[in-house]
Amino acid sequence: MKCVHCGNEQREGQFCLRCGTRLQVAGYPITEQGAMQIENVPGEVFVERVDTSVQFDQLKERLKEYGHYFLRHVKHPSISFNGQSHDLTHAVVSLMLYALLFSLTVFMAIKDVLQDSFIVLDEVGATMQEIPSHFLVFWHIFLFVFVSFVIVLFALQVGAKLFGPDYSMQKITLIYSAHALPGIAITLAALAFILMNSGFYGSLLLIAGIVVVMLLIPLYVAAVLLSKRPKGVDSFYGFCLFALVLGGSFTILFKLIGDSAVMSYLESLRFLL
Repeated sequence: MKCVHCGNEQREGQFCLRCGTRLQVAGYPITEQGAMQIENVPGEVFVERVDTSVQFDQLKERLKEYGHYFLRHVKHPSISFNGQSHDLTHAVVSLMLYALLFSLTVFMAIKDVLQDSFIVLDEVGATMQEIPSHFLVFWHIFLFVFVSFVIVLFALQVGAKLFGPDYSMQKITLIYSAHALPGIAITLAALAFILMNSGFYGSLLLIAGIVVVMLLIPLYVAAVLLSKRPKGVDSFYGFCLFALVLGGSFTILFKLIGDSAVMSYLESLRFLL
């Protein structure tokens, strides 16, 4: 057989030994596993070119699009009020990215404490059945951030529907996620400090990021939304009600996670600190 791509001649094989191009004998398909069903069958040889970089190029293109979205909305978050529906994917990705980065940063910050506590509790003979795994700790943190996003979006939706423009949940998500993008940069900086063993500055940035994303930005977005086409009730009272709903929802959330396995475990570590 002769490879029509580089001209190499060989008697057998599925691929060219010189350039690696797949060879295919006319009239005999290749199985899903890529193996020939026949051997040494004379006939015309065709070359099946396989472009393995297609998926990689698609991934690069999507990352490039998200990079443009990120930079555009970081510079001008207010353009999200006139955002397009096709940015919804980028908005959801941004929220999930922040949740992952925040969970990873908190986990890295407490990982040494967790490992040391495992050793100490084992030495003193404490039961290990109640100690959650590292994955469970990470999952609880991620779940907390995810539920917090749901609370914020729900409160914004209700506030806008009752006292402001009747925006859909997609529109609310676009607006909120675009304004929350700086939180990703703050959390990345916090993670960098923690990896450099600067836990104090990393913790400060981490707290600043969560306050900005979960408190300041929702209040700002609510204020802007409630000032657009107010419905009967003055926007000031609508804003006060939104703040009460948001604060009450977070109070309930903290109460619920206070009874979780991770919080109980951290409470049991007080004698180690």
